Amino acid sequence: MNCCKDPDPQYYPGMNEKGWKCLSCNKSIGFNPDLDRSHILEKIESIMQFLQMADMAYFSNSSEGEYISIQVKEACKKRKEYDQYTIILEIFNIIQPRHAKFYKTRTLEDEELENRRNRRNLNKLFSNITAEDKLY
Repeated sequence: MNCCKDPDPQYYPGMNEKGWKCLSCNKSIGFNPDLDRSHILEKIESIMQFLQMADMAYFSNSSEGEYISIQVKEACKKRKEYDQYTIILEIFNIIQPRHAKFYKTRTLEDEELENRRNRRNLNKLFSNITAEDKLY
């Protein structure tokens, strides 16, 4: 590492995997595959925080975040891939089904509500038609 004697690494998502910085001396460590493996949870949690701050994902509480980060860590170890894209992919693989189900349900509810409104409007329209108005 190109920093102080006792580094305190922290990951900040950055281009080309150059996100490692030392909190002790405030220097950039940059790309470091050893830190990617040894501090994978810190990297995952930093990326999750970045996704949430960018309004790309939402994690309801620290328990959920910890649960997701542990699952992502295991997936990365299994794949032997520790890059940002793999981490983001694994995060979304975990949260996407729940997210999609929620919004699909919401969409269906909105469509049903719209259909009921349309039927009500049609019923009002047709209830005003008298026998004389009907064309045979």
